[in-house]
Amino acid sequence: MVMEIQPQGHMRLPQMRTNWPELITHRTRIVAIHKAGKGIREISHLLGISRDTVRLWVRRHQEDGHMLTRPQTGGTRVTTLEEDQQIRRKAERAPLSTAVYIRRVTGVHCHPITTRRQIWETGRQCFIPAC
Repeated sequence: MVMEIQPQGHMRLPQMRTNWPELITHRTRIVAIHKAGKGIREISHLLGISRDTVRLWVRRHQEDGHMLTRPQTGGTRVTTLEEDQQIRRKAERAPLSTAVYIRRVTGVHCHPITTRRQIWETGRQCFIPAC
């Protein structure tokens, strides 16, 4: 099997951690070229991507056997479950309150966005005042 690929200019992939079909296809192409006997540097030059990216997806395919992005852990929680319940109860009792007001009344020390997120998770919207 002979693969004819023309060198491309440097290509920047989307900066999102997703499993878009286009990204999976691109990653699969990297591995296919590597399996055809091409080296990391040559693949990097042919596809116009960094050697680190080529190395990552070849290694990831060898370790995991697939091209999917691994799930991310996310950050640690700032609020406790009890504080989350306080925020949600206050938002239910006063639906037109702002996140800053709810945070102040409940005494929970967190960012207003954290408060809004707690309210959104209940299926409600948080009142955001017009400045």
